[in-house]
Amino acid sequence: MGGTRREPAVPPTSPTPPGERILATTRPLALYSPGTGDPLAHLWTAEPAPEGTVAGQEWLSRDERDRLDAMLLESDRALFVTARVLLRTALSRCVPAVDPAEWAFRTGPQGRPEVLSPRTAPRLRFNISHTRGLAACLICPEIDCGLDVECLDRRFDPVRLARAMLSPAEADDIAAAPGGYVTAKRFIRYWTLKEAYSKGRGLGLSLPTASYTFRLGPPGPTRLHASDDDGADWQFGQWQHGADHMVAVALRRGPATDLALVRHRGVSAAAASQAAAWRTSSSSSAARSALSGPGRSFR
Repeated sequence: MGGTRREPAVPPTSPTPPGERILATTRPLALYSPGTGDPLAHLWTAEPAPEGTVAGQEWLSRDERDRLDAMLLESDRALFVTARVLLRTALSRCVPAVDPAEWAFRTGPQGRPEVLSPRTAPRLRFNISHTRGLAACLICPEIDCGLDVECLDRRFDPVRLARAMLSPAEADDIAAAPGGYVTAKRFIRYWTLKEAYSKGRGLGLSLPTASYTFRLGPPGPTRLHASDDDGADWQFGQWQHGADHMVAVALRRGPATDLALVRHRGVSAAAASQAAAWRTSSSSSAARSALSGPGRSFR
């Protein structure tokens, strides 16, 4: 993956009608590459904020509030609220015509989360993941996608866990690693890839982790070998986020070339509020189809 796309600087605004000012700062994100027409994947990350300080918490559905009420630890509650608000604001960045509070969700037979309403064209697919200190959200048009984030500072025996939770080839690779932090980090690389892939297939924990094997790069890209799936149909991305977290993404792109993944540094509630305000103040169809892509683009 290479190449970079950064958000252009926004010049100081002069007094203009509200609709025009909002349009200058909140436009729908591109869901397809203007050059190739291929789908674009968008990934947002955010650090959890204390419950009650997250703007947009009022957007949570009754089901989300019930899940929140069942959580006892403040850290779990803060992480859950951050992740759900992140998801809703990210979806509304892709479709500003929809207010963040209007999104409704359902869970598939194997636990895959999906958008229930409103229906959009193209259909938005998403996956979220969170761990201590980090929440993340991945959105793509139409294609299967999976995401996992994990802490790197966990204390565990990677060789023992590898024998129990990875494929034999992966466990052998862990056993051959030099030990210490290097071995633990390599285990987490495998584990985040396996989580992202199983979630991308919509199977989650029902997919036996020993039934497929990853070969880590470099050299070369990460490769998947599975008895019941074509690994060549999948694209994987993985990187270390700061000092404490590993992120892995799985995209079922089919026989196409690798897709671009645009990484964003969180989505503020203010941006989503602007999107909702723009929806009511601007009826320009040209504006609704404008393409924008702040962040960094990687292939």
